[in-house]
Amino acid sequence: MRASCSHCTALSVARELKIPGLQQLLDRFFERPDNIAIRYGIRFEEALESELLATLGGDMQKPSSSDPADTLSLMEQGVPVIYQGSLRGGSGGIEFSGRPDFLLRDDYIFEFLDVGLTARKIHEDFSGYTAWDAKLSKTPKVDYQ
Repeated sequence: MRASCSHCTALSVARELKIPGLQQLLDRFFERPDNIAIRYGIRFEEALESELLATLGGDMQKPSSSDPADTLSLMEQGVPVIYQGSLRGGSGGIEFSGRPDFLLRDDYIFEFLDVGLTARKIHEDFSGYTAWDAKLSKTPKVDYQ
């Protein structure tokens, strides 16, 4: 939540401090965003997930929960493609958390084939993962490839 007034700042700080009862109060006012762009984006991601499952089988997995430990476990197992993993980290006093659409081992590349999206191993030197976000667009954009 970005705070633009003192009331919003207080709510934001209280939420980060996990003040009891605050989340239930805020949830009463939350409306899940729903528009055509969101629906098409969700459908697009689900299609990519289905294609990867069809082409990779067990080499594409989704963590069992949103706990970053579940994602880390899949990474430690060396799963080539992780869908909707949760990450947490940071530098200094700044914490980062996020949910990339895909985590791809750095010894693999994504490829679009006639059967759909897949991932192919390109070398033997595995040293980590790269986060990928799926974006629905009418045309490919060089900056996102």
